[in-house]
Amino acid sequence: MLRGESFVALIVRAIIVFYAGTFREHPDVLRWKDWGRIAFLHGFADTYTPTHLTFGTYPNNMPPITLYVVSSMYWWWLQFGKVLAWFGIVPGSSMWVNVILLQIFLRIPSVLADISIGMLIYLFVKQFVKRERSALVASSIFLFNPVVLFNSAFWGQMDAINNLFALLSVWWLIQKKYISSFMTLAVSLLTKFSLVFLAPFIAFVSWYQSKGKRGYWILACCSILVPIILCVLPISRNPIFWYWNYITHNATGEMTNVTAFAFNMWWVIFHPSLLFASTSDLTKVVNVSLSGSPLTQTMYGPISLGLISTLVALTMITPVFVWVYKRLQMKQGLTQPILIRAYAILCILAYITFPQMHERYLYPAFIPLAILIGFGVPVVWEYILLSICNFINLLIVWHPMPFPTWVFELMRNSTLQWWVALLTTIIGFWTVWKLMRVARPTK
Repeated sequence: MLRGESFVALIVRAIIVFYAGTFREHPDVLRWKDWGRIAFLHGFADTYTPTHLTFGTYPNNMPPITLYVVSSMYWWWLQFGKVLAWFGIVPGSSMWVNVILLQIFLRIPSVLADISIGMLIYLFVKQFVKRERSALVASSIFLFNPVVLFNSAFWGQMDAINNLFALLSVWWLIQKKYISSFMTLAVSLLTKFSLVFLAPFIAFVSWYQSKGKRGYWILACCSILVPIILCVLPISRNPIFWYWNYITHNATGEMTNVTAFAFNMWWVIFHPSLLFASTSDLTKVVNVSLSGSPLTQTMYGPISLGLISTLVALTMITPVFVWVYKRLQMKQGLTQPILIRAYAILCILAYITFPQMHERYLYPAFIPLAILIGFGVPVVWEYILLSICNFINLLIVWHPMPFPTWVFELMRNSTLQWWVALLTTIIGFWTVWKLMRVARPTK
């Protein structure tokens, strides 16, 4: 049954990927093409400098694993081009091969990561509830969620990859395999930093549950150096120094707005707008800009907005650790439902409260929520409503496909954007409250 579901999910994604190739590529994809070319011609390290850039793009600002994913797909695309040359297609003569085919190759890792996450969701649920139907439902509502399909298959973003390794980290945490948990978390962060808020949680739970094995826990912490060294060595002979320097310059991302296109709590407070041009020219409509979202460097007296917003986020997240700690004391360990509840709560709160969030960063919450639905936790309507709100957010930010004029006008309406942000925030907080309301962990 799982194989059939995964096959259908793969076919649906393949159709979307080919359909997406008929539209303008996102600027991120243009960057990846450039980084893949530079890595192939000059080496991995040169992608982090502006020396060989074309297309008007920027130097690489992503961790090493994203670079390796992009460059490997670029290499496979070149090999496929050589195969086509045997059949008489002269290299450089086909626009489809030169442009669209590379876009398709760059989406393959995210599509496969989506399918792998769906399989892991199935395993989580099947292991706990022992019911095939519940496991299939849980994996299906993730695999066929429009947010997930749009993010990976249509848009071509790579959030699925780091989320896959984060989910693996939680899997190993449940099994009390802390070295594996820490190493897979490190791989997630070496792909993208968007899930860094999970690191304190995984460290806290593993530290508490490894009482009497503190040496093992310390070894687990040190194990994160292994993937860092292995991943950075192809770029620098001094991997620790290089990675530290990379983090200090790139960890906060490019956009320092308090909300970077995310319809969350900060969007509700500051009421910014997403702007795009006239509907008469689709090449301009997709050039979305952000207006009215203050920078985190904005000073309110002696305190920056970035510090204020971070403190607010930490204040809201701290009770989650207290909640988890109490359940650790009650059971001397966490059952799967409690651990997955905490995982979902952190993903939702991070999106709603942390500064500099992007519209795509609600994606992680749909993974544990799908698992919880499989466990029988009544959050189906919350899952559906959050999916609808986030899909609207994604569509407004990236819409290279043609729409009727009235749809463009509606998407451009700042009041609609604010209401979607308000609904997302209210539903998010409601879901968090509902998930924390459980009195004691039960199986």
